[in-house]
Amino acid sequence: MQQRLLNLKTLQSYVGLGEKRAAQLGREAGAVVRYGSRVLYDRERIDQYIDQLREGGHNGATCNCI
Repeated sequence: MQQRLLNLKTLQSYVGLGEKRAAQLGREAGAVVRYGSRVLYDRERIDQYIDQLREGGHNGATCNCI
């Protein structure tokens, strides 16, 4: 079973980006989940966001991350 919530280090590995770009991707995807003081990222939202990028359906004007 895959983890649904990823910490930043795991997210970096998952998407193949550095720390700043991975965090930016997580924010733009609306995947940030705060649990206490921890910041985690929802893998399903990340996947959906990347699928939209591939399909050309991304409408974020500031993203140049992928």
